[in-house]
Amino acid sequence: MQDMVQLSVLIAIMLLLELTGLGMIKTAGLEITIMLVPVIVGAIVMGPAAGALLGGVFGLISFWECFGKSSFGVVLLGINPIYTFLVCVPTRILAGWLCGLAFKGLNKLDKTNWLPAFTAALERFKSEGFERVNPSILKATILNDYPGFEERQIGFKRFSDVMKKLEKEGVKDPLNTDFSAIKK
Repeated sequence: MQDMVQLSVLIAIMLLLELTGLGMIKTAGLEITIMLVPVIVGAIVMGPAAGALLGGVFGLISFWECFGKSSFGVVLLGINPIYTFLVCVPTRILAGWLCGLAFKGLNKLDKTNWLPAFTAALERFKSEGFERVNPSILKATILNDYPGFEERQIGFKRFSDVMKKLEKEGVKDPLNTDFSAIKK
Protein backbone atom coordinates (compact mmCIF):
# COMPACT_ATOMS: atom_id res chain seq x y z
CA MET A 1 0.00 0.00 0.00
CA GLN A 2 2.83 2.38 0.91
CA ASP A 3 4.53 1.75 -2.45
CA MET A 4 1.29 2.54 -4.27
CA VAL A 5 1.07 5.88 -2.47
CA GLN A 6 4.71 6.66 -3.25
CA LEU A 7 4.22 5.69 -6.89
CA SER A 8 1.12 7.87 -7.10
CA VAL A 9 2.95 10.86 -5.66
CA LEU A 10 5.87 10.44 -8.07
CA ILE A 11 3.53 10.04 -11.04
CA ALA A 12 1.64 13.16 -9.92
CA ILE A 13 4.95 15.04 -9.74
CA MET A 14 5.80 13.89 -13.28
CA LEU A 15 2.41 15.00 -14.59
CA LEU A 16 2.76 18.32 -12.81
CA LEU A 17 6.21 18.82 -14.35
CA GLU A 18 4.72 18.07 -17.76
CA LEU A 19 1.64 20.27 -17.42
CA THR A 20 3.59 23.25 -16.09
CA GLY A 21 6.33 22.89 -18.69
CA LEU A 22 9.02 22.59 -16.03
CA GLY A 23 9.79 18.98 -16.93
CA MET A 24 11.11 19.72 -20.41
CA ILE A 25 13.38 22.74 -20.66
CA LYS A 26 13.50 23.87 -24.27
CA THR A 27 16.54 25.69 -25.62
CA ALA A 28 17.62 26.50 -29.17
CA GLY A 29 17.41 23.11 -30.88
CA LEU A 30 17.78 21.11 -27.67
CA GLU A 31 15.34 19.84 -25.06
CA ILE A 32 16.63 19.13 -21.59
CA THR A 33 14.48 17.04 -19.26
CA ILE A 34 14.33 16.71 -15.51
CA MET A 35 11.54 14.15 -15.80
CA LEU A 36 14.02 11.37 -15.11
CA VAL A 37 14.54 12.61 -11.52
CA PRO A 38 11.27 11.12 -10.15
CA VAL A 39 12.03 7.91 -12.09
CA ILE A 40 15.45 7.61 -10.44
CA VAL A 41 14.07 8.45 -6.99
CA GLY A 42 11.36 5.80 -7.36
CA ALA A 43 13.84 3.21 -8.62
CA ILE A 44 16.12 3.82 -5.63
CA VAL A 45 13.38 3.94 -3.00
CA MET A 46 11.08 1.19 -4.32
CA GLY A 47 13.24 -0.95 -6.58
CA PRO A 48 13.65 -1.83 -10.25
CA ALA A 49 9.98 -2.68 -10.91
CA ALA A 50 8.83 0.71 -9.66
CA GLY A 51 11.59 2.35 -11.69
CA ALA A 52 10.35 0.55 -14.80
CA LEU A 53 6.77 1.63 -14.14
CA LEU A 54 7.78 5.25 -13.60
CA GLY A 55 10.01 5.04 -16.68
CA GLY A 56 6.98 3.85 -18.64
CA VAL A 57 5.00 6.87 -17.47
CA PHE A 58 7.90 9.11 -18.51
CA GLY A 59 8.02 7.36 -21.88
CA LEU A 60 4.30 7.87 -22.46
CA ILE A 61 4.64 11.54 -21.54
CA SER A 62 7.54 11.84 -24.00
CA PHE A 63 5.49 10.14 -26.71
CA TRP A 64 2.54 12.45 -25.98
CA GLU A 65 4.84 15.45 -26.46
CA CYS A 66 5.48 14.25 -30.03
CA PHE A 67 1.91 15.23 -30.92
CA GLY A 68 2.67 18.95 -31.10
CA LYS A 69 4.45 20.05 -27.96
CA SER A 70 7.95 19.07 -29.10
CA SER A 71 9.14 20.18 -32.53
CA PHE A 72 11.74 17.42 -32.66
CA GLY A 73 9.10 14.87 -31.60
CA VAL A 74 6.74 16.07 -34.33
CA VAL A 75 9.47 15.49 -36.92
CA LEU A 76 10.16 11.98 -35.54
CA LEU A 77 6.47 11.16 -35.47
CA GLY A 78 6.13 12.30 -39.08
CA ILE A 79 8.95 10.01 -40.17
CA ASN A 80 7.74 6.86 -38.42
CA PRO A 81 5.20 6.72 -35.56
CA ILE A 82 6.09 3.16 -34.55
CA TYR A 83 9.80 3.88 -34.24
CA THR A 84 9.00 7.08 -32.39
CA PHE A 85 6.99 5.08 -29.86
CA LEU A 86 9.86 2.59 -29.56
CA VAL A 87 12.33 5.41 -29.00
CA CYS A 88 10.15 7.08 -26.37
CA VAL A 89 8.63 4.31 -24.26
CA PRO A 90 10.78 1.15 -24.02
CA THR A 91 13.98 3.14 -23.58
CA ARG A 92 12.51 5.03 -20.62
CA ILE A 93 11.20 1.78 -19.09
CA LEU A 94 14.68 0.33 -19.43
CA ALA A 95 16.27 3.45 -17.91
CA GLY A 96 14.09 3.21 -14.78
CA TRP A 97 14.63 -0.53 -14.44
CA LEU A 98 18.40 -0.25 -14.86
CA CYS A 99 18.60 2.57 -12.29
CA GLY A 100 16.87 0.33 -9.78
CA LEU A 101 19.12 -2.62 -10.59
CA ALA A 102 22.26 -0.49 -10.36
CA PHE A 103 21.27 0.88 -6.96
CA LYS A 104 20.33 -2.58 -5.73
CA GLY A 105 23.66 -3.94 -6.92
CA LEU A 106 25.66 -1.15 -5.29
CA ASN A 107 23.71 -1.14 -2.03
CA LYS A 108 24.86 -4.45 -0.57
CA LEU A 109 26.37 -5.36 2.73
CA ASP A 110 29.67 -7.20 2.68
CA LYS A 111 32.46 -8.04 5.09
CA THR A 112 33.86 -4.52 4.89
CA ASN A 113 30.75 -2.43 5.60
CA TRP A 114 28.39 -4.51 7.73
CA LEU A 115 29.59 -3.32 11.15
CA PRO A 116 28.96 0.41 10.48
CA ALA A 117 25.55 -0.46 8.97
CA PHE A 118 24.49 -2.39 12.07
CA THR A 119 25.85 0.31 14.37
CA ALA A 120 23.95 2.98 12.41
CA ALA A 121 20.74 0.94 12.68
CA LEU A 122 21.19 0.68 16.46
CA GLU A 123 21.88 4.42 16.66
CA ARG A 124 18.70 5.10 14.68
CA PHE A 125 16.67 3.10 17.20
CA LYS A 126 18.21 5.12 20.01
CA SER A 127 17.43 8.43 18.31
CA GLU A 128 13.81 7.28 17.89
CA GLY A 129 13.51 6.78 21.65
CA PHE A 130 13.90 3.01 22.00
CA GLU A 131 15.67 1.78 25.12
CA ARG A 132 16.07 -1.84 23.95
CA VAL A 133 15.74 -3.66 20.66
CA ASN A 134 15.04 -7.29 19.91
CA PRO A 135 17.54 -8.91 17.50
CA SER A 136 14.70 -9.90 15.16
CA ILE A 137 13.66 -6.23 14.92
CA LEU A 138 17.27 -5.31 14.15
CA LYS A 139 17.37 -7.92 11.39
CA ALA A 140 14.09 -6.64 9.94
CA THR A 141 15.55 -3.12 9.89
CA ILE A 142 18.68 -4.33 8.11
CA LEU A 143 16.52 -6.21 5.59
CA ASN A 144 14.53 -3.04 4.99
CA ASP A 145 17.70 -0.98 4.44
CA TYR A 146 19.49 -3.69 2.43
CA PRO A 147 16.92 -5.82 0.57
CA GLY A 148 18.22 -9.31 -0.09
CA PHE A 149 20.55 -9.27 2.91
CA GLU A 150 21.76 -12.69 3.96
CA GLU A 151 24.16 -13.53 6.78
CA ARG A 152 26.39 -15.41 4.32
CA GLN A 153 27.15 -12.12 2.51
CA ILE A 154 29.05 -10.93 5.56
CA GLY A 155 30.59 -14.29 6.49
CA PHE A 156 28.14 -15.78 9.00
CA LYS A 157 25.84 -18.80 8.95
CA ARG A 158 23.09 -17.42 11.22
CA PHE A 159 21.95 -14.04 12.49
CA SER A 160 22.78 -15.14 16.02
CA ASP A 161 26.42 -15.44 14.88
CA VAL A 162 26.24 -11.82 13.69
CA MET A 163 24.92 -10.74 17.09
CA LYS A 164 27.69 -12.67 18.88
CA LYS A 165 30.28 -10.95 16.68
CA LEU A 166 28.77 -7.55 17.50
CA GLU A 167 29.12 -8.35 21.18
CA LYS A 168 32.67 -9.68 20.70
CA GLU A 169 33.68 -6.57 18.71
CA GLY A 170 32.58 -4.49 21.68
CA VAL A 171 30.05 -2.52 19.69
CA LYS A 172 28.91 0.26 21.93
CA ASP A 173 25.32 -0.88 21.96
CA PRO A 174 23.28 2.27 22.49
CA LEU A 175 20.18 0.23 23.23
CA ASN A 176 21.55 -2.48 25.52
CA THR A 177 20.41 -5.11 23.05
CA ASP A 178 19.76 -8.35 24.84
CA PHE A 179 22.73 -10.30 23.46
CA SER A 180 22.28 -12.89 26.24
CA ALA A 181 19.01 -13.98 24.64
CA ILE A 182 21.03 -15.51 21.82
CA LYS A 183 21.17 -19.28 21.98
CA LYS A 184 24.69 -20.47 22.72
